[in-house]
Amino acid sequence: MHRRQHQGEEVPGRMHPTGLEAGTQVEDWRLLGRHEAGSFGVVYLAVRVGAEAAGPCALKLARARGDARLSREVGLLGRVRHPNVPRLQGHGEWYGFPYVVTEWVEGVSLSRWTRLCNPSGRQVTRLLAKLAGALAAVHAVGGAHRDIKSENVLVRLEDGEPMLTDFGAGTWEGAAPLTVNGPPGTPLYYSPERLRAHLNLLPPGAPSGAGPADDVYGLGVTAFRLLTDTYPFTELEEEQRTQERLRGRLPRAPHEVNPGVPVELSAWVMRLLAARPEERPSMWQVAEALSKAQENTPEQPLFAWETDPERLGPGRRLASRMEYELLLVRARAEENQARVAAEIERAQAEREAPPPSEPESLSPPHPKERKARSRRARAQQSWLAAVGLVVLALGVWWSSEVPSPAPADDKRDAGTVGLGDTPLPAPSRAVSSESERSGMGLDMPMKPLPGQRGPPCRKPAVEIYGGCWVAIEEQSPPCSDDAYAWKNRCYWPIRGPQKPATSDLPESPGER
Repeated sequence: MHRRQHQGEEVPGRMHPTGLEAGTQVEDWRLLGRHEAGSFGVVYLAVRVGAEAAGPCALKLARARGDARLSREVGLLGRVRHPNVPRLQGHGEWYGFPYVVTEWVEGVSLSRWTRLCNPSGRQVTRLLAKLAGALAAVHAVGGAHRDIKSENVLVRLEDGEPMLTDFGAGTWEGAAPLTVNGPPGTPLYYSPERLRAHLNLLPPGAPSGAGPADDVYGLGVTAFRLLTDTYPFTELEEEQRTQERLRGRLPRAPHEVNPGVPVELSAWVMRLLAARPEERPSMWQVAEALSKAQENTPEQPLFAWETDPERLGPGRRLASRMEYELLLVRARAEENQARVAAEIERAQAEREAPPPSEPESLSPPHPKERKARSRRARAQQSWLAAVGLVVLALGVWWSSEVPSPAPADDKRDAGTVGLGDTPLPAPSRAVSSESERSGMGLDMPMKPLPGQRGPPCRKPAVEIYGGCWVAIEEQSPPCSDDAYAWKNRCYWPIRGPQKPATSDLPESPGER
């Protein structure tokens, strides 16, 4: 671990953890782009310098110097070995900001995965059995996660495996106290005993309830939300809902809220939500029982809203929204793959390039140098392809008249950031650090670009020189290198309506 190389030094210029450019080196790791940001940390796609071919990893950098949460994450991840928990690959401090490096998970959050593929009861039973096994491994080493929720579970796109992430609120026997503002975790997922501690309703010195039994209850709330698309007691007003939880009352069973939920699975979820900690099963019991039950669980989808035309509304609005999200999931995954491939090419070309001669020769380049230049050109093309794919996704969205995004989850169900979640509300741009620094932009062409959509242009796009363009609200000239300047605004072109294939992702309703 690199502890003190930069400790106490000022962060130079634009080197704050929240806005590091692609190419920045954090100790032994090179950042390839910012992935997502939360209240306490920022996650970057990264590779290890000198071992780029080993593949990508997730580097989470704390927003505040000396933040103890990342130390907790390192301490707990270093103790747990389980296929559904990301592997710890490194950690340290950079200019006083703690960081942790873990296995990269190319996936989406559990709640988003449910919306995208409308899983069957058997799929969910299998997924919950895997999560229970991961939590059992955490509890076996005397640890507790203490922030089990849908947003801290990622479903890997490659194989549908759930991955338990974000151990920053975790603890283990003998761990130093976590001195941060407010208790760790998310109140919507608190067990009754932990809710009482959160509201200062326990006598002095009483246990806070933030242990393995609280994790079990948190998994129960997570499963309830997965199966019903809502939280327990949401039919009640907030104050009444809190009182019901404090009294240890049980909510309506999942199969009563959603008839598509298998009764046996619903019964296990209710056991997880038992009022008294000693009445809840252990995670090993849950993992074994659900592993056996999955073979006899029906394969019918949990929800009817994807296949019931009466509930889709005019114009199949829900189907359009899903197609848009699927498109962005693919675009973001391919963008990340292109970034990693480009970095591998760049690093290999750099290692193979001969040292520059003095003075520089005017003779033709050495064969190795020609090969290195060719690799650098291919790497640059990979970046440009990623940019074009994301711009295409944006154009398809506008041209398809996709409805406004669904309401965001309750703000109380937030505050931490996962290590590989694929954010969907807006596509990101793959821009090299050099283009971000130059900020020169491109001149508006006098005729449409190849493949650009022409009039009539649908709002918010506008017609300029025979092509459809959309203004970038947050930019004004000088524009970034992939944008076009015109009349003191920066614009992106709207491409044609073609869409990339989504064969390896969940089918949308219109494709079934």
